[in-house]
Amino acid sequence: MKLELFCYALATAFLGVAAGGCSSTANPYPDVATFCSEKAKAICEASAICAVDPNACQSSQVIACQNGANAATASGTRKYNSGAAGACINAVRSAFGGGSSKVTYSQLVGAGSITDQCERVFSGGAPVGQSCASDYDCSGSLICAPVLPGSPSRVCAGASSVNQGDFCASPGQVCQTSYCAIQDSGAAQCAPLATAGQTCSASIPCVSGQRCLSGICQAAVGPAQPCTTSVDCASNDPYCDPYAGNICTLGLTFATGAADCSGFLLGEGANVGVAGGSDAGGDAPAGD
Repeated sequence: MKLELFCYALATAFLGVAAGGCSSTANPYPDVATFCSEKAKAICEASAICAVDPNACQSSQVIACQNGANAATASGTRKYNSGAAGACINAVRSAFGGGSSKVTYSQLVGAGSITDQCERVFSGGAPVGQSCASDYDCSGSLICAPVLPGSPSRVCAGASSVNQGDFCASPGQVCQTSYCAIQDSGAAQCAPLATAGQTCSASIPCVSGQRCLSGICQAAVGPAQPCTTSVDCASNDPYCDPYAGNICTLGLTFATGAADCSGFLLGEGANVGVAGGSDAGGDAPAGD
């Protein structure tokens, strides 16, 4: 007899008294609504240092989270994964709680970041060769890669690293410190990144520390300088903060009257994205 049936029979035999050792741990985030509610509470722990209404913050963040969930699952490729919800909420609470006045760019964006953890709450199951919009659409460790170098069409593929000079035509081949370019011969090979003063474009990226401006690689900008995306910002202040008027900063900064308090926490002054905030460059801090 299965354990749960045994427990039920035993409890019934003793007039509804539960048998010891038969309880199980309930799923704390069984659905999107519960997840979004708890995630909003975690983000809004920063409301105290901002001196903003925590209820208004939570209302804004719940709406943002639900909108993000709808966007993530709209194609049918990604589904809610309750098992990943705890890691997302813990990452958010670690960054926004404890009276923290700053959430850095590295906490917001990149592997293991809030965005990464929270995107995984909506798991993709697309297999190799199926079309995709992001890595999170793909199953397991697959990545969303161009069908051909420079192509806007993307498919899920296994990732493999290739070096400068190597061929890179197959989906999933990722050039290291270089980019995949079609040569005069017609072959796709990893080519050097453009350097300061050289021509650049959406398909010809610049080296680290440079940004592509008017088709020419130029030095990335520093603190409080105007930016369009985080790619424009130098490494010492790498976040293009849309709530502070699109300037380069360390990340989100919280204090009474700070732009990030009303902009990020309350969703004012910038379009609130997948997780209660969106970077001007498309990085979604605390995204779903």
